[in-house]
Amino acid sequence: MMLRPIILSLASVLPALAGTWARADTYALDPQHTEVRFTWDHLGLSRQGGRFTMAEGTVMFDPAKPDTSTVDVRIPVKGISTGVKKL
Repeated sequence: MMLRPIILSLASVLPALAGTWARADTYALDPQHTEVRFTWDHLGLSRQGGRFTMAEGTVMFDPAKPDTSTVDVRIPVKGISTGVKKL
């Protein structure tokens, strides 16, 4: 019986939030929490990997028109890190 008050509360809040969810919005990628990783095959013996330490960009998402949504990401090559000095 405890679920009924929770369900009623959600039912009254969700319509108000739906308007917020339905609008287009642009989000900036947080460089501190964004990571771009890559791997490659090393002569079929092992997989090597690396990452780019710098990435920035935006994501524009429109739930009403998802086909118009965009992703714009810039990854500077100078931010590459493989853990192998020669590379």
